[in-house]
Amino acid sequence: MSIDSRFRAALALIALAAPLAAQSAAPAPAPATPAPAAAAPKSAPAAAAPGGVAAYEAPIIAAQKPSYPMNSCLACGKVWGPEDHPLDLVRQGRLVRVCGPDCVKPFDAQAAKWFKVLDDQIIAAQSSTYPLTHCPVTNEELGKKPKYTVVGTRLIEVCCNDCKKELATNPTTAAAAIAKIDAALVAAQGSSYPLDTCVVDGKPLADTHVQTLYGVTLVRFCSDACQAKFLEAPRDYLPQLEAARKGQPAAPKPADAGR
Repeated sequence: MSIDSRFRAALALIALAAPLAAQSAAPAPAPATPAPAAAAPKSAPAAAAPGGVAAYEAPIIAAQKPSYPMNSCLACGKVWGPEDHPLDLVRQGRLVRVCGPDCVKPFDAQAAKWFKVLDDQIIAAQSSTYPLTHCPVTNEELGKKPKYTVVGTRLIEVCCNDCKKELATNPTTAAAAIAKIDAALVAAQGSSYPLDTCVVDGKPLADTHVQTLYGVTLVRFCSDACQAKFLEAPRDYLPQLEAARKGQPAAPKPADAGR
């Protein structure tokens, strides 16, 4: 299997394993590891999805975008405002966001450099709330100096370089590791969830509330309809949740919500 095909298969798995969508209020066990998905065929170009994205790229973008840590172009560094419409690319099975076509070649020319920048941002964004104390591959205790690796846009902490290699080369192992992390995030954040009302319509959360893991953030809703509305424009609602976690007044909705 080629590198591209292996990454496509890995990220298709991660697209299935990452979100723990519409869970019940009670913490749930880690989901079962999904079966490997077929990569885009080599013999013909993948069919384009709406927006010009290849069919195999769409689930990769959808799965990785919630935990993508940057609001700026990876190639030129421009910080995006409400008038900007970033271009989503898939490179080596990973989401890359740039300003537009003019930034594609600069990224590709120094892809290793820019992936290192992206990895550093992912580690910085997710390490403080990483929920596991044991390696998700071997179950060995991580200790004070775990090894950091990134799969897609997700941080995984492991016990050794052999586990890093296993995650990079085995899509099933990577999917199972992320499923364990997701279950632990739900349990950790669920016990200290800061709101007793729905982030969308403000109604009280009942015992039968709906919840989803958006990237690495647990969000609760009063109904499936509110969850669907949130997923259409998450930046409308995430500031409210972040403010509640910090004990601050509700943050205003950003002008570029949902970009």
